Amino acid sequence: MINKSMEKAASIIGRSNYVSCLSGAGISVPSGIPAFRGEGGLWDCYDPMEYAHIYTFQKDPEKIWLFMKELYNLVSIAEPNNAHIAISTLEQKDKVKSVITQNIDNLHQKAGSKNVIEFHGNLYRLVCLRCKNLYQFDNQAIKGCLPKCGACSSVLKPDIVFFGEAIPRPVHIKAKEVVAQTEVLLVVGTSCTVVPASSIPFEVKRNKGKVIEINVTPTIISDHVADITLLGPAEDILPELLDKVLMLH
Repeated sequence: MINKSMEKAASIIGRSNYVSCLSGAGISVPSGIPAFRGEGGLWDCYDPMEYAHIYTFQKDPEKIWLFMKELYNLVSIAEPNNAHIAISTLEQKDKVKSVITQNIDNLHQKAGSKNVIEFHGNLYRLVCLRCKNLYQFDNQAIKGCLPKCGACSSVLKPDIVFFGEAIPRPVHIKAKEVVAQTEVLLVVGTSCTVVPASSIPFEVKRNKGKVIEINVTPTIISDHVADITLLGPAEDILPELLDKVLMLH
């Protein structure tokens, strides 16, 4: 059954002029980054309303920075896996036009993807909430004391979207522009439960686009939104799907 679905998915991608990808934490698990939700997820150990909420950061930034340094040490040694590389290759072959990722790990970019919309920000950047200056997040920047802005001495925050914060308007606008053009959406490694990113497959469907889901287990879009659901590890399925798409051309 999956072989027929794979062939159909490859055919749909091959005929389309604008394919986009929506990725979530599941795509990066094989790279050694645990998902935030689910069994073994980071939120099993850390309460997200405590460690990933903007109010807590403003109240006790040192506590949050201890967690962020641990997260950075985990993410910084991760490398792209075959799923990231397959998506990048599809972009190089002019099939995938844009990647909208909920991930903050920079792995799509490391794999070579150029047109990446970072819906929830990027852990490798720091931002000053007062003067909006941006800085590089590396071991030197976070060594010792709390990182401070060179211009105003305010405590820097990782340039990621915390709970209680809105998606940056320019990012939201750019994502909407991509969604409006999308003929086929690849949904990879996301349960589609975190708003507003979770609305993207539904918007593509309303626009008469096709939705191809690649996840280890069924999600809320599997039955009524996804046109094709390929169940299994993305790092196995996407390279095979890539090969079938390239065989058509």
